[in-house]
Amino acid sequence: MSIIESPRSTAGDVREQRPTDPAVDHLPTDFRAAFDAFAAYLAQCLDVSGERALGATLDDLAACLEQAHADGRSVGEFAGDDPAAVVDALRAHHTAGRESARLRAELRRAIDAIGPADG
Repeated sequence: MSIIESPRSTAGDVREQRPTDPAVDHLPTDFRAAFDAFAAYLAQCLDVSGERALGATLDDLAACLEQAHADGRSVGEFAGDDPAAVVDALRAHHTAGRESARLRAELRRAIDAIGPADG
């Protein structure tokens, strides 16, 4: 089971580690890695008061990744050229959230590290 770090906005930048959502445990390694990258991005975008929004958004993300895998799509096809836009669209259903170019770039690098887009 992989671990993600979600930043907390407390003194000393305390970070909480939590296991990847069990809903994606059965997916291939690259899909679990994508979930972790998306989840880390979301955790950084949502503040502590957004904890409920984070959980709901991660549930939506897990369902979307499961569907992409079932449809035979690769992580790259799912994420597209702008993986942050995928997460931002999911996040928009649960919170307004602020955009961050740095966080978006980190997510792009994480998805690119998983592998190139197929298709």
